[in-house]
Amino acid sequence: MEKYAYTMQPVVVTDGQRNWTARETFNYEYFKGIYSPGSEALKTVNERCQFFQYNTNMSSMEEFFNISQNRLEGNEDHWYIGWSNCGGKSGNMLRGHYKLPYFLPVELDHSMRDWIFMGLPGPGAPMHVDFVHASSWQAQLSGYKKWTLSTPPECFGTCTRHIEFVVGPGEISNV
Repeated sequence: MEKYAYTMQPVVVTDGQRNWTARETFNYEYFKGIYSPGSEALKTVNERCQFFQYNTNMSSMEEFFNISQNRLEGNEDHWYIGWSNCGGKSGNMLRGHYKLPYFLPVELDHSMRDWIFMGLPGPGAPMHVDFVHASSWQAQLSGYKKWTLSTPPECFGTCTRHIEFVVGPGEISNV
C-alpha cells in the first residue's frame, strides 16, 4: 500500500488473476446466456445499470447479444461495448469467477457494481473522464489493451501529464 497505492501511477500485476476461472469462462456466449431475453439480469441492467454503446450503433444489450456471427468476428463492423453489472444474482454468479485481487486491501472492495467491457481489437472507448472515488482496477482476460491516461486539470503541475501502458491476458492494472 505504501509503495504503490495512491501514487497516481499505474501498476500492472502479472499474477493478479491467480485462482480465477473468469479467463476460461467469460466470453460472448457465456454472457449471452446470463443476459438472455426476459432474464432478471438483463432487466436489472436495463433498469438500474448502464450500457455503453460507444461507436457501435447498438442501443441495448439485447441488440448486442443478437449480432450476426460475421459482426461478432469483426467481418462486418467494429464493435466495443460495456455495461455495469450492479448486483443481484448475476453479480454473484460473475463474482464466483473472480475476486478482489490479492494485492488490494478489502477496504477497496466497496461496491457490487462491476464493469464489463468487450470488443474487437482496435479503438475502444473515446477519451473520457471516469469519476471514481477510490482506487480502481482492471483485469485483462484476453487480448491486449492500451491505456492512455491524461492529467486532469486539478492535477496539472503535480502529476505526469500523459501515461501510456499496455496490459495483456492475465494481468491486472491498478489505476
